Amino acid sequence: MDAESTPAFESHCESCIAEGFTRLILDLSNLTYVSSMGLGAIVRVAKQLRDGGGEVRVCCVTGLVRQL
Repeated sequence: MDAESTPAFESHCESCIAEGFTRLILDLSNLTYVSSMGLGAIVRVAKQLRDGGGEVRVCCVTGLVRQL
């Protein structure tokens, strides 16, 4: 997830939150790279959900992404 793909990720998450989802599971099994912008987006989404009483779970993290 980089500067090009991060806005789509955030937009999708925001749509889910607007629809009333309070819990999101992020399957990162196909993710091979996360920029600081992508990591920031994950943190912002998690904070937004947590502030509303929800949560984000991350699963299937591998390789370089796991080292973050």
